[in-house]
Parts: sequence; structure tokens; C-alpha cells
Amino acid sequence: MLHSFLLMTVASALAKISSAYGLSPPIGRREWISGAVITSGGATAAFANPASAAWIGGPPMVVAWPDVKYLVPIYELDGALTSLAKCLEPPRGAVGLLMASRLLNQFFKGGLLSNENVFRGLCAVYVGEITFDDPNRGRVRDFKASFLDDCETVIGSLRSMKKPLQKMVDSGAAGATPEVLGYLVSAQNGLTGFLARVPQSDLEQIITWEKAISAADVDRNKRLEEDEMRSLSEEDVKLYRGVGELLGFS
Repeated sequence: MLHSFLLMTVASALAKISSAYGLSPPIGRREWISGAVITSGGATAAFANPASAAWIGGPPMVVAWPDVKYLVPIYELDGALTSLAKCLEPPRGAVGLLMASRLLNQFFKGGLLSNENVFRGLCAVYVGEITFDDPNRGRVRDFKASFLDDCETVIGSLRSMKKPLQKMVDSGAAGATPEVLGYLVSAQNGLTGFLARVPQSDLEQIITWEKAISAADVDRNKRLEEDEMRSLSEEDVKLYRGVGELLGFS
């Protein structure tokens, strides 16, 4: 994907989220990385059955899923986690550990305007945009909570990784410990859980869209000019601009 969370103008995104939903970052909850240049990663998710769960014990009936533009930044965290994992590979040694530590620190920097809070806010917006038609309010509540719990698993796992990772950097360690790698796996599992509940067709659309955007970026400046957009379909242009407006880079 062309735009990493490091390149986001987070103030615009947070202003949109706060005004529309009255959100503020929860204090005391498990506290995200985006920090890496996000590649067109590939989280594989199981299909979430929309509007088809009338049976007891199944997921609630969904009649409409959010616009895909809300899902794009969430999905792309998979690429950021892949970049983090590569930094922690044994061949990268101490240099890789230092890079991983910097990515984590960059993600958590910024207070209310941090990429951590942008990710958390976007997860909340996505869940808030799901339209249900289910008389079982408890089932709807639990379904929405499962999304947010997965989001917090990602954030909490990455936050827990910061301190032991920094200790390894300070001591000149040559490789990641099982503890650090365990936090990475936990973060990856949290993201996989979130994406497993969304329509697979939306994920497939994002993957196809990312490839089209990458091919259109002829000058490789990570931003599409008007002439470069001419090679895109009308739908791809609409999504590109929608994501840009959401994250403040349009």
C-alpha cells in the first residue's frame, strides 16, 4: 500500500472520528504499531457470513457492512506487522532489533494524535458503521465487543513488547527472545481475529485495489497524481480518494 501510518496526517483522522462518534482514547485499557512502511501484506481471513446467522449461538444478523475505506488502514496493519517480524528475524541481529524498537516507539509517540490512537479509533468507527438486524441485543453487543477486544489485543501485545525489546537493544543482544516473539504472535493473532469477522470479498477488493494503486504510481513517490489516476477504474479512484479523505492525505 502506498501510504504507511507513519505518513498519515493523524489530526484529520482523529478529528473526523471524534466529531462523528464522540470518541476519546480509553484510559487504562491495554494500549499499536504501524510505524513500518506498510506493504501490501496478506492477512488471510475466513469469510464472515453477513445477514445469515438466524440460529441460536451464531453471530448476529448483519444487513450492511461499513464502506471498505474504513477497513483499508486496519487491513494494512498486516503489512506493518510483517515488516516488524522481518526486523526480528535472526539474520538481522542487533540492527534488526534496533529497527524494530524504533518502529514501536514511533507508533506510540504523539499522545492523542499517535498512530496507536488512530488505529484504535478506526477500529471503533468500523464497528460503529456495521448495520444489524437482530433482535438479540446481547449477541450484537458481544459481536461488536469481539472486534474491539481483538483491536486491544494488537495494541496491548505491541505495548508489552516495547520494554523487553528496548532492554535487548540496550544490552546489545543479537536476537529476539521468545518473550518478544510471543508478543508479536499475539498481535498477529489479534489482527487475524478482527479480519476473520469481515466479509472476505472486502479483503479481496482491498488486495486487488492495492495492486492497481501500486502499478499506477509510476514515479514511486507514494502518492498518485491526477495523470496517474487515469489508469485506474472509477471504483479504484473513489476508494483511493475516500481513504485519503479519511486519513487526511488527499
